[in-house]
Amino acid sequence: MQTMRANVFHGPNDIHVEEVRRPTAGAGEAVIRITLTTICGTDLHILQGEYRVKPGLVIGHEPVGVIEEMGEELSGYKIGDRVLVGAITPCGQCRACLSGKWAQCGHGEGVEAIGGWRFGNTINGAQAEYLLVPNAQANLAKIPDELTDEQVVLLADIASTGFSGAESANIRIETRPPQHLENRKPHPSRPPHGNSRGPLRARLLKQQQNPSSKRDIL
Repeated sequence: MQTMRANVFHGPNDIHVEEVRRPTAGAGEAVIRITLTTICGTDLHILQGEYRVKPGLVIGHEPVGVIEEMGEELSGYKIGDRVLVGAITPCGQCRACLSGKWAQCGHGEGVEAIGGWRFGNTINGAQAEYLLVPNAQANLAKIPDELTDEQVVLLADIASTGFSGAESANIRIETRPPQHLENRKPHPSRPPHGNSRGPLRARLLKQQQNPSSKRDIL
């Protein structure tokens, strides 16, 4: 049995790195070798016992990595591709997914009333050497060679979540500020205008390639 090192939750304030079984890819799945991940605020809530997950679960849900193994039924990817995997991992086939409500995915068989967040919640997560990605066709995004892991890792969750929320609220997105805002000084507690990223992971990656195409939320 092949093993790997992973950050495993055992109970409140009881989490540590240990040897666990390395995953293998079945049909429609992929295993990626993690090259960069994060510690999210949600992971701290799990550590402190404020959000309950089952003991023995590998935590973490914001991965960047390289495809190490692919199951059958995947197309458009190959071993060695650098990929970003979203914190939300929908099946891509259920009614919620086909309606564009990926965060409400029912996961197909074995439905749990949790929505699309699975890594480090209902299945093993990304704070490990390797990660099993379910429904990989719907959940992998290739990373352009000219972008570093550090440039894209936040697109797995925080950046795409923020922009998705803005789009859902019908907040206007402009390529340049209206005339009356052009000379406005940024608030001291906010980043300067123009530091935003795009709304969805695939589009965000494309915009990272072409900085002039980035759009700002006002």
